[in-house]
Amino acid sequence: MWPHSEPKIGFLFLVWITFQGCDPGYWVGVRANLMQPLSPECIEETLHQLPELDRISVHKSGSSNTTYLREASRPEQVPDEYIFEAGQQKGLITQFQKQEGRTSFLAGVDAVGVTSEDQVERIQRFNARIASQVARTCHAKFFDDSRFMCFPDRMGCREALRSQASE
Repeated sequence: MWPHSEPKIGFLFLVWITFQGCDPGYWVGVRANLMQPLSPECIEETLHQLPELDRISVHKSGSSNTTYLREASRPEQVPDEYIFEAGQQKGLITQFQKQEGRTSFLAGVDAVGVTSEDQVERIQRFNARIASQVARTCHAKFFDDSRFMCFPDRMGCREALRSQASE
């Protein structure tokens, strides 16, 4: 083997993963399958009405289908993103339609650098609470009975979802 080839191989592997659309980090939050997308106006208005949120920013994908995530051979329209914060807590809501006719509704964050189980559960509880309030206010119609699912699956997140469902 060539001298000093290991760092080059690691760098090339990272570049390959990046261009394959994979994230070497991981996502923490909740997701649900909806019958149809929620109104973007309703999502934004609901977030602005939640008194616990300190900051909200919205990144719109634009009205044309010319905004893409990957190369033209695999076009995927970039969905709208609703970023919200409450103190140190952060989250992002996005939704996109799947080919099967359902809509994936996601609330969470990229958790690169999150090292403890306590941090994961805190992030999930926060995002579960906000996502549940948005879904309820915007009259979400769920595709299946599972409503929201936690990723990764943690007890604290499931408890937060149960308490939101009972309100």
